[in-house]
Amino acid sequence: MRCRLRSVYYFNLHSSIFSFADLVSLRLQRCNIPSLPIGFASFPALQELDLKFVHFLAHGENQLEAIIRRSPLLHALYMSNVFIPLGCPHSVIEAPNLRSLTIYSHYDYDWRIGELPCLEDANIQVTFYPQYGHDFGDFLARFAQVRNLTLVSPVDDVEMPYTLPFTFYNLKNLKLYLDFTQMQHILFMFTLLRSCHNLEKLEIELIFFGGVKIYDDDHQSIDANWEFLNALWTDGMCANLQVVQIIHIKLLPNEISFMKFILSKARLLRTLYVEELQLKLESCLKILELDPNIVGEESTMVSKDSIA
Repeated sequence: MRCRLRSVYYFNLHSSIFSFADLVSLRLQRCNIPSLPIGFASFPALQELDLKFVHFLAHGENQLEAIIRRSPLLHALYMSNVFIPLGCPHSVIEAPNLRSLTIYSHYDYDWRIGELPCLEDANIQVTFYPQYGHDFGDFLARFAQVRNLTLVSPVDDVEMPYTLPFTFYNLKNLKLYLDFTQMQHILFMFTLLRSCHNLEKLEIELIFFGGVKIYDDDHQSIDANWEFLNALWTDGMCANLQVVQIIHIKLLPNEISFMKFILSKARLLRTLYVEELQLKLESCLKILELDPNIVGEESTMVSKDSIA
């Protein structure tokens, strides 16, 4: 049984939803979750849980954690703007069979990542991490086994170690949302890359606080030139990297430096895809001092305008 409930306006979900023991997929949008009824045992067949603009009420109980824990077959969890009131107990996201986890949120509303031994794909787009500000490495360690990982560079001052005490040993594809004009974002990226020894594809989308940045060509908090980037480089970084994709680029000095740097350092790189905001492919090649005749052989640079 599949159930999808959505509304233009918020509504109060009826507690009878918890009596549907044969639910396989549950999708809720713009609703308030009621208290768990007495006698609710589980969703024994639930495999997919999709929550968008959902509010959990302040009853002093942990509804989100209880629903997840009582869904033993859950393999896909999607949460977008799920609100948990202050003062509620921490919600631990822990599921033995979960393979895909997606979270979109401005804040980590007192949820914590527990044991997810089967997780393969994690898309965590959270802007502020007040819970993990003093130990962001511990948060990242929860995703050490994934093959595909998407992260937004934190905008608050989280404590990020220079080198993580673990490796993303299965990670093949990494997507980062960051701002090359901010030193913290660049350091965040390099900390991750030092622990991604098997990474094959790196995708970078340039953003600013959750959206595409309106660039100011004259404003960069750090000059991330060759010397700066080379000081962050360690042996073995990007040893298996084959594809780099950069989206919403405007070829600011730091962006140019990074592209030149990665072209030089990533020995197996065969594709550099650049989707720019204004400039043509020829401009990219000229700024990077590349011969157009070699593009498509050792390295490939493609702009959005060059794709038919």
